[in-house]
Amino acid sequence: MKKQLTLLALFISVIASSQQFQNPLYIPDTLMGKNFQLFISDSSHQFIPGVNTSTMGYNGSYMGPILIFEKNATVNISVVNALNEGTTVHWHGMEVEANVDGGPHNIIDDSSSWFPSFKVRDNAATMWYHSHLHKQTQRQVNMGLAGMIIIRDSSSKQLSIPSEYGKDDFPIILQDKTFDSLGQINNDALLGDTFLINGTLSPYLNTPAQNVRFRLLNASIQRIYNIGFEDNRDFQVIATDNGFLESPVKVNRLMIASGERYEIVADFTNDLSDTLALVNYSSEMGYGFLGGIPGGDVYPSPLNGVDKDLMKLRITAPTANKVDSISTVLTTHVIPSMSSVSRERYKKLGGKAQGGNIIWNINNTSFSMSVINDTVISGSTEIWEIRNSTHFVHPFHIHSGHFFLIENDSMPPTVIESGKKDVILVRPNTTVKFIMEFPDFHDAQIPYMYHCHMLDHEDGGMMAQFIIVDSSYLMSTRFPEANESINVWPNPVDGFVRFEIELADAKWQIHDLKGRLITKGDCRNGVNQIETTKLFSGSYILSISTDKGTSRTRFIKI
Repeated sequence: MKKQLTLLALFISVIASSQQFQNPLYIPDTLMGKNFQLFISDSSHQFIPGVNTSTMGYNGSYMGPILIFEKNATVNISVVNALNEGTTVHWHGMEVEANVDGGPHNIIDDSSSWFPSFKVRDNAATMWYHSHLHKQTQRQVNMGLAGMIIIRDSSSKQLSIPSEYGKDDFPIILQDKTFDSLGQINNDALLGDTFLINGTLSPYLNTPAQNVRFRLLNASIQRIYNIGFEDNRDFQVIATDNGFLESPVKVNRLMIASGERYEIVADFTNDLSDTLALVNYSSEMGYGFLGGIPGGDVYPSPLNGVDKDLMKLRITAPTANKVDSISTVLTTHVIPSMSSVSRERYKKLGGKAQGGNIIWNINNTSFSMSVINDTVISGSTEIWEIRNSTHFVHPFHIHSGHFFLIENDSMPPTVIESGKKDVILVRPNTTVKFIMEFPDFHDAQIPYMYHCHMLDHEDGGMMAQFIIVDSSYLMSTRFPEANESINVWPNPVDGFVRFEIELADAKWQIHDLKGRLITKGDCRNGVNQIETTKLFSGSYILSISTDKGTSRTRFIKI
């Protein structure tokens, strides 16, 4: 008991002095090349001097190294799991094949290894990697299983932007945590009472008096940050989740939700010897923005709704290779044309109270590992409409690549929203629409995810999955004597699915998208109906066969 009280007193003392910002910001080491090794282990880390906190990490005690990939390179990664539990490693934002995406189906069992290899198809961008183990993502990420990825390409190297890692180009990984009286991480605290950057409590950064680039990553469970400087100076946003904006955008505030990345450039040329704070202006965020003004069901935290310094910048002498001016043209976006759209999908983000908790869902269905919710044709272009029916914001994330926002609450996207994205913040009771060209590769067995990137919402059911298949996989084969393929109605269905046939001796079968037979029966001439109430929500294939051939069509059970 005496030891616990001593630790508690030490912890309170450290937190009370945290506004002094006396800890140098940790700048993670980098790994680069084509071959990488990640060793995942349980560990301990001293966030608080003298207090060993249980953690998890990649190649160290907490979080992981910065992985630097070159576009068009094929990278080979050896991942060793030395935890006493399973995990995954998801390459968030990257366009990679499903079998190496690192989602919930790519489990690395304890005391085992995984050897993903993939081509880097993405342009220069800031991505990240993190655990994506179903129902354990929140805990494992909060314990430290996260790290940043920097992708470089030939075009970005020609730009006039700060690019010397650790000198004028800095990673800023934002997290909040709550530590208990023994200095251990409280994984039940969804909105923490302490800010960390790169795992550093109360950090300062020696920042050169020149243009400086910050790569911002929100790796928190829930918290949304509203970033600015204490003197309200302008800074330039140069990149969003999946790469550069077409031109820099000048702002003095930047909201960043869980999973999002932004790259900004701030000019400190005239600030030599000054000290300047990077601030979270959460008082400017309204109800429903987790971390903003408290009220209702928002999880309590002393950091909610108040403006707090995140880090102090101590402005020092400029570097030898300082960048005096920023390129005014950064890239050119090629947005898929509306005429190429083959399908539109509608997704409603929701939740239901149950036993004092909220069971989160998409289209009234909570996540199931065994249900494929959507099937996408490889290389196709689709529009997705995401409706938030709750009073919380939800950062919606989709795996397999990037999208372009085309509408946010019936309005065109802002200039910052117009960049390549894989996470979009959907505000309460609003709708967003985006257009996405899916990759050419396909895998009918291993799905990709889409979900809310608030990690407890994802673990709690606000997630679904889709497979990308070749067009031949769902191609309807006509009967030799038939003039039309099967007409199925209603589709989607929530009761009986019906079809009409005028052929004798036909049989029907329903398979899931992994090819497993679910149910079967005999057809009759005329209208047939099949009860679907016992089917899980998702996509299915209805086959009708005679001795002259088989016709197949897809339907959706809601």
